[in-house]
Amino acid sequence: MKKQDELRELDAKVAERVMGVDLNPDLYRIEDNNMLTIPAYGSDIKAAWLVVEKLRELDFWVMMGDHDVNDEGTIEEIWWCKFYPSDENILERIEYANTAPKAICLAALSAVANV
Repeated sequence: MKKQDELRELDAKVAERVMGVDLNPDLYRIEDNNMLTIPAYGSDIKAAWLVVEKLRELDFWVMMGDHDVNDEGTIEEIWWCKFYPSDENILERIEYANTAPKAICLAALSAVANV
């Protein structure tokens, strides 16, 4: 599968599971009888930030960064993100990706799967 196709599948999952959009099979949504394309949540930081705002509306806190320490103690340049409910002390799952938008999307999907 091509990278672009994988990202569009990620966009569709985020639209449906996080943003609450009803999808048709062509990766489009219907709103007021008009076809609208799904935002590129997994590749566009502006669209990904809508995901952050949605999770914050649902009372999640967010943490993210652009560096991490690997098992050997070396600093790696990689994006990470995690969301966790603001009123609960639960084990949160960190998601990693080569871009910030993709890390946000993966973490959002993990967060809503645990709710």
